[in-house]
Amino acid sequence: MSGVVIGTQPGYATPPGSPPVIDFHIHQVLSEPWLIPIYQREEGSLPAGERDRVREILRTYRAAWLEPLARLRPGLRAEHARTTVVCTFGMLNSNAYHRSTLPERALRDLLTELSWRTLGLSAPPSPSSPPPAHRT
Repeated sequence: MSGVVIGTQPGYATPPGSPPVIDFHIHQVLSEPWLIPIYQREEGSLPAGERDRVREILRTYRAAWLEPLARLRPGLRAEHARTTVVCTFGMLNSNAYHRSTLPERALRDLLTELSWRTLGLSAPPSPSSPPPAHRT
């Protein structure tokens, strides 16, 4: 999986200059959750040119998720991939409306795992979970 831009958990490389999309999105959701409802509420009232510009930014951002997803799930049809990515955004963004009592690290780990699973991928091991038992 070297070179894949899905996450930055140990063992998952990020190419130079490429955003680690899951970690980036989770960071935004946890650090600035108030932006999500503002955008969702105000997007329709933007002037047409600004609304088009914001939608183009979002299409570009979605494409940043689609490329690595296509490498990890090569048989996934394009429309299914787009819908899967949008559903992942929805799952992550819904956290802005929820006051979790989990410590931030635990919430970040949970959102990472849920993101991988929503994308139809095996979640990488959480850096805060205990190492697996060694079998002899």
